[in-house]
Order: sequence, then C-alpha cells, then structure tokens
Amino acid sequence: MWFWNVKTGKQIAKFEGDIFALSSDGKMVASGFRNRNVTHPIQVWDTKTGKPKFSIHAKHQRETNILTFSPDNKTLVSSCAPNEKLKIWDANSAKLQQTISIKPYNSSYLTFSPDSQLLVTWSSINIEMWDFKNAEHITTLKGHTDDVNFIRFSSNGLILASASTDETVYLWNTKTGKHIVTLFGHTDRITSMAFSCDGKTLATASNDATIRLWNTKNGKHKTTLVGHTRNINTVTFSPDGKTFVSTSDDGTIRFWDTKTWHHKLTLNVEPDIVFHVAFSPDGKMLAIGGDTILLWKLTDVIRMQSR
Repeated sequence: MWFWNVKTGKQIAKFEGDIFALSSDGKMVASGFRNRNVTHPIQVWDTKTGKPKFSIHAKHQRETNILTFSPDNKTLVSSCAPNEKLKIWDANSAKLQQTISIKPYNSSYLTFSPDSQLLVTWSSINIEMWDFKNAEHITTLKGHTDDVNFIRFSSNGLILASASTDETVYLWNTKTGKHIVTLFGHTDRITSMAFSCDGKTLATASNDATIRLWNTKNGKHKTTLVGHTRNINTVTFSPDGKTFVSTSDDGTIRFWDTKTWHHKLTLNVEPDIVFHVAFSPDGKMLAIGGDTILLWKLTDVIRMQSR
C-alpha cells in the first residue's frame, strides 16, 4: 500500500503486506499477509510518519484474511475466517480484548455499523448480526438464494442493505433484524451500492449497465440512470450529497445531479482501468483508482461542465 500527498502528488509512505486496513481517521494502517507460509505479525503503522506503531502476533491457525478497524478506531479485528474466531485487539495498545467464535456460521467477510455497536458477518447466502460490545450473536438474516456479494449500512446505521448474485438487494431493519423489502429490477450481477447522505435513497449499480435509485422507506423504484454502455464498477455520493458519481468499464466517469438526477458531465478515460472512486472528506477532490490513480479537483470538473 502506498500513501500519497494529494497536494504534491508525492509518495509519503509504503506499507508491506497483501491485506490492509485503514482507520477511519486516516491515522493508522494495519497490514498483514494472506500467504499461510508467511509468519509475519500484523503491523500497525502511523500514516503520518510511515513508521510502525506496534506489532501484533495474532497466532492465527492459517493466513490472515480478515483485517479491519472499527469505525470509532478503538479496535482492530483480525481472523483467518471462516474456521477461526475473530480476534479483537485494542488499536492503541495491541492488547487482545476478546474473541468471537464464528465457526458455526462459517463467515468469511465482515463490516461494522457506523456507531461500531453492530458487527455483521457473512458468507454464502446467510448474514449474521452480532452485538459487538458483548460478543453475542443476535440473529441470522435469511432470504437471498445465491451468494451475498457485499453489504452497506445507511449513515445512521438503521438500515442494512445486502446485494446478492441472485440480482436482488434486501433491506433490513438493524434494530429488529427484520426484512423490510426486496429490491428487484437489475438483470445482471449487482456490482456496487451507495446510500445517500440522509439515508433516504439507495443507489444500486449492475453489470446490466444501469443504475437504479430506490426509496429506502418503502422500497419503491425512483428512477433508472442510463448512459454507461458496459459494466458499472462503482457508485458514490459526494459528502454534501449534491453530486453522484459512477464509473464503468466503458472508460467513462459520469456525474449526476442528485436533485434532478440529470446527467451533468462525463469524463473520458481509457476503458477497463477505472474500478474505484472516492471523494475527499471535504468533497473538493475525487480519486479514481484502477491500474493508475487519477486525482481531480471538483472546481476543475465544474469548470469543464460550464464550457
């Protein structure tokens, strides 16, 4: 993993490993190795200095394949799931706080709720919800008929969205664990999802080259965004919620006005190189990642739109 100064474009630090976790405040990086023949400990680095803060000798039975910080940056979770316990480490002292046994559920992936109170793990078609503080299993979310690909929480943590290879998205009430509604409409694999800042809209993108917008309260389809001609890789909302961005294998980055959902601007890059997109926290810059990393100032994008 490389760290860059976005003002100068110069490399700040390089971290060794093949699995990484970045704290939400950007101050720490954890790195590990998936290769079971590598016995290196998990390293936690200071991103400002590029120097290691401490090492964690996790002693996993196999390679580390889960590594993530809680959103409050107080804990670091590691595991060689699906056959081993999750190990919960204090992110400041590297002390082992507790373990969570996930073996009966064979979960391979996990994500936290925004307040760090809920932990969600999944593998295949089942989704498990946990009380993270008490390390207790709450419930199993059942409904998908094919592999669950990824999961997103709304910003307030009240809604959980799960996307599956079965071409559906399920919305769940995280307070009760009950199914709210199933979103149908895509005709190919769903590749990306994003909640609006207020949590009232969910955007889903698919290999069918469309983006569908949904009302999260009742599950009603609001509109479909068309324009891309190939698989859509990522979608995201700007921090102020006014702009929506989508990237595709067709080599375009499309900007949309979230008030009208009209297309605003298209940036053209080379096909098949754009896989990720992210706004800076202040919304002033946009990073496009793939084989190369492209940085755009939003002021420059606005000027291009006005031409």
